[in-house]
Amino acid sequence: MDSLVDASKAAVNNWLSKSGNDLPNLENHVKKTALPKIDLVNILRGSSLDVGASRLGGEPDLPLGLDWPLSQIQGSVQTFLCQINLSEILFKSDLPDSGWLIIFLDNDEPANNVGNTITYIPEGSVLNRRSYPSDSTSVLDESPFPVCQVGFEASFSIPTDNLPDIELPDSEVELLYDTQSEFHLLGWHEEWNGDPRRDAYFYANGMEDLQYGYYLKPGDEKYKNASPEKQALIDQWHANKDEHLSEIEKWKVLLKLGSSTETGFCWWDAGMLEFIIHEDDLKNQNFSNVYCNLATS
Repeated sequence: MDSLVDASKAAVNNWLSKSGNDLPNLENHVKKTALPKIDLVNILRGSSLDVGASRLGGEPDLPLGLDWPLSQIQGSVQTFLCQINLSEILFKSDLPDSGWLIIFLDNDEPANNVGNTITYIPEGSVLNRRSYPSDSTSVLDESPFPVCQVGFEASFSIPTDNLPDIELPDSEVELLYDTQSEFHLLGWHEEWNGDPRRDAYFYANGMEDLQYGYYLKPGDEKYKNASPEKQALIDQWHANKDEHLSEIEKWKVLLKLGSSTETGFCWWDAGMLEFIIHEDDLKNQNFSNVYCNLATS
């Protein structure tokens, strides 16, 4: 099995070879910041898929004894989003080499700390197609989503909000953004609404009140009006900022799912879902603490 890192480097070089102009600043930026990612490609609606095959939407394939996850909203169940057959990914990465990831979503409001259930099913498990429970409604009105086949392709991800301050021809911009799919595993996070890794860290450590206040300082009016408990959290953040930032770096993108006509996904105003996981949980194949963020303009 080829390394995803090597395949991603090849994708970077392939993209650079298509660039018709000498743009050393951009080339250096891409090579310095690129992270390996696995694009979800060839997404095609209306496919008849074998049990165990990867898919977006439709119905999941589950082993006996695994219950459909309930929603926080009484009388509803979570919505099935996708299943990833990891053996279909032909690159060695931080993901397990085999088995399945089955991903459900709870109510997508509010946009931060969206409820979700991600289950890892090991290779060798016997799966069966599972319909939505007949005695419950799905929490999302749009579901069930249409079933779509999906493939996997090695690519690279860059932080597009931090491009070098240089003029780019339209052709270069198009080539660059063509590589930045909104449907992928691993890679860079988006910062449309702030850093979701930081939010994941806050929620995982009982510091969610800092999401909209970590930047405050004692002289600020909003700091003075904050509760003593929030002031204490803010003070602790500033006193140990370097340690906090180091811990935030350990949170990684597991999966991004954007909005598209083909999939039927439309997250608020054509936004995207980002599933963020701690690197230790990914290493230990523990998907029970994944933070989900809805990024939208």
